[in-house]
Amino acid sequence: MIKTDPALLRMERITKRFPGVLALDNVSFSLRERTIHALVGQNGAGKSTLINVLNGSIRKDGGSVYLAGQEIEIRSATDSLNLGLACIHQEMFIVPDVSIAENVFLGDIPIRGFYRKVDFALMHRKAREIFAEMGVELDVRRNLRGLGVAEQQLIMIARALHRQSRILIMDEPTASLDTHEIENLFRIIRNLVASGQSVIYISHYLNEVFKIADEVTVLRNGNNIITASVSELSEEMIIEHMLGYREESKDFIRNDNLGPVVLEVENLSSGKLLRDASFSIREGEVIGLAGLLGSGRTELVRTIFGADRKTAGEVKINGLPVSINSPADAVRLGLGLLTEQRLQGIIPQFSVKKNITLSNLKKIMKLFRLDQKEEDSIAKQYTKLLNIKVMSILQKISNLSGGNQQKVIFAKWLHSDTKILFLDEATKGIDVGAKVEILEIVLELARKGMSVILISSEFTDLVRVCNRVLIMKKGRIVRELESFPSESFLQSEVNV
Repeated sequence: MIKTDPALLRMERITKRFPGVLALDNVSFSLRERTIHALVGQNGAGKSTLINVLNGSIRKDGGSVYLAGQEIEIRSATDSLNLGLACIHQEMFIVPDVSIAENVFLGDIPIRGFYRKVDFALMHRKAREIFAEMGVELDVRRNLRGLGVAEQQLIMIARALHRQSRILIMDEPTASLDTHEIENLFRIIRNLVASGQSVIYISHYLNEVFKIADEVTVLRNGNNIITASVSELSEEMIIEHMLGYREESKDFIRNDNLGPVVLEVENLSSGKLLRDASFSIREGEVIGLAGLLGSGRTELVRTIFGADRKTAGEVKINGLPVSINSPADAVRLGLGLLTEQRLQGIIPQFSVKKNITLSNLKKIMKLFRLDQKEEDSIAKQYTKLLNIKVMSILQKISNLSGGNQQKVIFAKWLHSDTKILFLDEATKGIDVGAKVEILEIVLELARKGMSVILISSEFTDLVRVCNRVLIMKKGRIVRELESFPSESFLQSEVNV
């Protein structure tokens, strides 16, 4: 059972309502000092709402929050920071054209002298001290532009330490990191906890929860289902609590009824990021692209799609050479791309209906006017077909969970009559239930004749649905696998 140490942070009976939704229903949560407490649940379970109450983004409708035994009110992000709470989001707030040190001290740049000049010497010294405390070596004078996600994350942690934050809230911190970077981040988190910080760790990757967390709280449908020591639970038990039922082992049946070759890529290059890539894909086939971050997976699909400039090579569709100089060209030729950054594929302020239909308005035009009934009909058809959980097709897409946003993007490309679909990390950042649904959609589309190229850092996804897997390294396709019996086998092939 959970130890009875006095909690550093307590949230008691927190309630939050949005129009038509009870997002948090009397949720209680406690964080003990010097511990790592994981917060897990499906998309829409209430995790983000609970954290947004803590970071001051939204106001709770009921309940109380206590810090070190004292009741507190958090009315804004400033209140949250002043109370020693720091939230490190997936979308990090950085300024790329200034130094690492200036980003650490953002909003609190040290000033000296009568003329109030920036005290660079003091700022650089203190920044080095903070990184030394973290066990990290970075040139604090270096311009931030060009740094990877892992280094940017370290800067956000350093900023929190500079502000003397006692509690770090980390939202999907490993979503864009490779294996080595994840291990380094875990080492830093453990060092921080040993030196006095406490961490709320939000992740869809349950294997990480068992590696890094002391305790775990599972939310489902806005309710606190269980809080327990990680040592008392198994991954299967957590999934059962998340879903509300025991998940049976799922059989994914790959589509083996393949048609003719529909896309051929010959010696495609894009600067130094992509070199002499060649492959083909048949109608109804699912091909996986595997490789470490920076291997060229994303650059390959972006170059085919016309989002990155091709410097050499040729693309053929149905045996004929095509010129794709922009994404608009690609869409006209029947190509679709679901990008790694989900927000690039949606218009957040628009409704679910508009996000589905805007990609192909001519399909619902009659006599130069938009046919509203036809638009409603199409949006309802795809929300039902893909099991998109919405209160209404008029609901803003920004109010949907990550998994449902992904499904809306699928619907958009289906409405656009896409024949070849590129999926870049389609299951990243979504829960186990939504992931299964997304993979089933991929297989169903393949059975209906769509060709799919799937980039994924989760080898289990590739094993489940792909007919072939291409291994990429340093911008090149180095191996093609037609047999890949397990996740560990693919892992070993990528790490060769």
